[in-house]
Amino acid sequence: MFKRLLFLFTIIAFFSLISFNKVYSEDYHKPTQMDPKVTYRIKTINDEEYIGKFLDQDSLVMRIQNDKKLIITIPNKQILRIYPLESATATGKNNWFENPHSILYYSSPSAFNMNKGEFYYQNQYLFINSLYYGISDHISIGAGIELLSTIINMSEGNFEPSGFISGQIGYKISDNFHIGAVATLTGMSGLTSSNSDNSFILCAVGTIGSNDNNFTVGIGESMYGGHFSKLPYLSLSGTLRLANGFSLITDNAINSDYFSSGNHLNGTYSYGFRFFGEKVAFDLGLLNNAELSRIIIIGVPYLGLGLKL
Repeated sequence: MFKRLLFLFTIIAFFSLISFNKVYSEDYHKPTQMDPKVTYRIKTINDEEYIGKFLDQDSLVMRIQNDKKLIITIPNKQILRIYPLESATATGKNNWFENPHSILYYSSPSAFNMNKGEFYYQNQYLFINSLYYGISDHISIGAGIELLSTIINMSEGNFEPSGFISGQIGYKISDNFHIGAVATLTGMSGLTSSNSDNSFILCAVGTIGSNDNNFTVGIGESMYGGHFSKLPYLSLSGTLRLANGFSLITDNAINSDYFSSGNHLNGTYSYGFRFFGEKVAFDLGLLNNAELSRIIIIGVPYLGLGLKL
């Protein structure tokens, strides 16, 4: 009963967030109250960025002052995003660029959503390729394909691509709290087939913290081979930015064991580093679960690449 109520709650949250998007998406460019003591990063629709302290704003323009005491005037209609910068990253040699890779840990998503019109590409282990797109500031979609098994299937005359499709809704509650919902359909031996290897996960996610330092919890329901798993899906992930282009990451998912009767938990755990710039990120870590730990106690290497297009 608890699982079915959880599943219903997740569906309600998913569609409630769609309503949030419709209500609030058009209010973004209206003048908002900003703290003159806080340093902001302002991104425009022309992909320009300005950093400075807020001075004033009227119905037409916003004015900020940068660290060289120059006053910059920005038309409101040109403003795409406004990010308050943490004090540790806003001044001097620690003037870090915005982290553009916060939507994903190694595999699990955060509740941060993509900006409208953005694309993000991810590669894992060379053979797993994924692409994500921001439909709006609150809704994004993604799809991925695993090339090795897909090529093998095609060589045998079968077009059964192994991969996934996903959709996500996210909404900012406050500067340090975001919520969302994620739906993912995965085909382990062909998305186009109706075999028992296909799985579906629907979960609610909540992220506490900033783009640089955050922790995400995901909880929801999963189906495998057309049947509900007996235990809920749970993900726990986090990141800690230690330098301008360097973060620590952990990404962990716990679910009913797909390869048994589904009445006990099976966890996949990963931990490691992310080296990144304003466009590209390289992930290096260790991937582990109960089976792998019997062979290599620390896990097997994880390799990934992310690219903001």
